[in-house]
Amino acid sequence: MAAIIMSVTALVDFYEKTGGDNWKVKLNWMEHPNYCLWYGITCDSKFNVVAIKIPGNNLIGTIPASLRSLDHLSALILPNNKIASIHPDAFQDKAFCTVDLTKNKLTEIPTCLTTAFGLFGFNKISSVPTGQISNIEMSCNKLTGKVDHTKFLTSDFTCNAVDCQDVLPHGHSCGNLVCGPCDIFQGKPK
Repeated sequence: MAAIIMSVTALVDFYEKTGGDNWKVKLNWMEHPNYCLWYGITCDSKFNVVAIKIPGNNLIGTIPASLRSLDHLSALILPNNKIASIHPDAFQDKAFCTVDLTKNKLTEIPTCLTTAFGLFGFNKISSVPTGQISNIEMSCNKLTGKVDHTKFLTSDFTCNAVDCQDVLPHGHSCGNLVCGPCDIFQGKPK
C-alpha cells in the first residue's frame, strides 16, 4: 500500500511540475483512482510504474525529483514537449533503459545523469553521462558543454551539428562520435 501511495504522490507531482492542467491529452489524470490507467503511464502486473510515455503533449517546466521514488520506472519517453529542466535528484540511483527528451527546451544535462553508474551507450546529447541508462535521446534541445572524447572508446554518441561546436578538444576526433543536423521540416525540428 505504501508503494501505491508513493507512486500516486510522484505522478501527481510530475503532473503539477510539468503543467498538467495545460497538457493536450490528460485522460484519467487526477480523476481515475487507478494511476495505471492515466494517459501515458505503463504499469506491470503489480501496479509498479515501469514507463512514462507522453510525447508531444505540451509538458513544460521541470521533471521533478519525485520520479526517484518510482522504483521500477525504466523508460521516460517525453519527446516533443517544452521541458526546460530536470531536477538534480530526478534520476538519482535509477536504472533506466531509455530516456528520450528529444526536442524539448533543455540547456544542460543534470548531474544526476552525469554521475550515475554503468552507462551502456550514448545517443544524441552534448554532455557525457556515465549512468545506468542504455539509451539517451536529447537531440534538438539547446544543450551546451564539452565532451571528454576518451569516453567514446567503446560507446557511440550522436549530437546535433549545432551541439558539436567546441564539443571535442581542438584537433581531436573520435571514430564513435557522430555529429549531424537536427532534422528540420518547414523550419522546425521534425
